[in-house]
Amino acid sequence: MNDFGSRQIIAIKEGDVTWYFSRDKIILTGECPYVETTFTNNIELIVQPRGKKRPSLVKIPFSGYYFQIFLGDFNGDGRDEILVRGSFLEVRGYAIGVIYTYSNGYLEKIFDHEIFTSSYLFKTRYLDNYKIEVISLPLKEKYIIDISGRSKEYLDLLFDSTGKVKENVAPAISPVIDIDPVKSIYDDTYSIIIKQNVLGIDNDDVFAIIESFLSLYENKIKLISMGILTFGKKEEKITDCSQ
Repeated sequence: MNDFGSRQIIAIKEGDVTWYFSRDKIILTGECPYVETTFTNNIELIVQPRGKKRPSLVKIPFSGYYFQIFLGDFNGDGRDEILVRGSFLEVRGYAIGVIYTYSNGYLEKIFDHEIFTSSYLFKTRYLDNYKIEVISLPLKEKYIIDISGRSKEYLDLLFDSTGKVKENVAPAISPVIDIDPVKSIYDDTYSIIIKQNVLGIDNDDVFAIIESFLSLYENKIKLISMGILTFGKKEEKITDCSQ
């Protein structure tokens, strides 16, 4: 990181934020209070247009680790929006993500991870016979996850000897764990994929990953599709791949 007055420059890029082919300088600065860690707080995003034009500045309302900038056209206006990403944890953990667009001299927020989690809610429960039900409330779609492949010792924590769900146990949906930009193959616009975990007894007990595909066209958050990635049971190694 480089000095920026009493602050540090975390990341710097050039992009067409204020206008087409404007080649503005985008600077992310913050304060790093701890030695030998990437933790950063009091973060500010600055867009400096070419020449002597007035810069635009916005304070990022999150603190965390590994902050970076990604530039891309998320809303279809032909200019770059700014995705600021980071993590709440120093090890792989919950993701921070906020997207800004330039409008009339100001940086306007069009997305962050909190907007997503508060808008796209889930309902989860264990079902008898070693299954999990996940319901996307906005989509009104239901997903069933079979966890019968878990060990007997594990299943005994959640189900009785007949396979019925014990009282006061329930799976959970994690906060956002990943925010990834995805470029369209048809034009130069980007969408985003949001990932969350379906959790069991703790944050390390992951049953499945939920992937939500979002469009920000015209600055409107729209859920295009959603799917769940489950994990098959690992078998013995294959020595002959031709079989």
